Amino acid sequence: MKTFLTIIVLLFCLLNCKAQSPVLPRYGNIDYASVEGAYYKDTFNDFNLFEGTWQYTTPLDTLTIILDKKEMVYTEGTMGSPNYYEDMLIGEYRYVDNGIEKVNTLNFITANYSDSYEHNNISGGSIQKYNPNVSGICIGCNPGDVQVRLLMFEPDVEIPGIYLYIYLRHYTENGIEKLEAEIIPQGMIVYNKDENPNPTFDQYSIPLRTPIILTKQ
Repeated sequence: MKTFLTIIVLLFCLLNCKAQSPVLPRYGNIDYASVEGAYYKDTFNDFNLFEGTWQYTTPLDTLTIILDKKEMVYTEGTMGSPNYYEDMLIGEYRYVDNGIEKVNTLNFITANYSDSYEHNNISGGSIQKYNPNVSGICIGCNPGDVQVRLLMFEPDVEIPGIYLYIYLRHYTENGIEKLEAEIIPQGMIVYNKDENPNPTFDQYSIPLRTPIILTKQ
């Protein structure tokens, strides 16, 4: 019996080590998500800068975003691509426009989903930093700034062929931590012209392509 238990423990340790090896940096890795079983770790703790509650507010408009860092999230590859583990940011948000609440998913921040990309309304973690030698990287960034690109969804709004990215740039101004947020739609609307020659699509409630400055609460 003792020998059997020892074998089980050794197998568990072997599998655990295999799942966590090799440990590779998430930031600056040109081969990201290409190694089977690798753990792409937030080596420089860049995601830590974004954790917490952030808010933009005027007398009538409010955007509140809550972000949380998740470590060693299992990500299953598609179409034969590698399975791997990664550190990532997940988030939820509340948007009030002209005094009317349009979106509120904040209560979902504590939910434990098996696939954060599918269920959290903000998720991902592509990292960019200021680099004077590389053009087109972290546009608008200054030394010390960190920017992440995350997928973003609005509940009950799905425009065929379109998806949203939210770019968040972390910086400090006069000792106050801030995020510059910009939501950019990507893709192209697709529909069947024969079935519906004059399609109408739901519009996103949140403002697109307009930089918004949020402060840490």
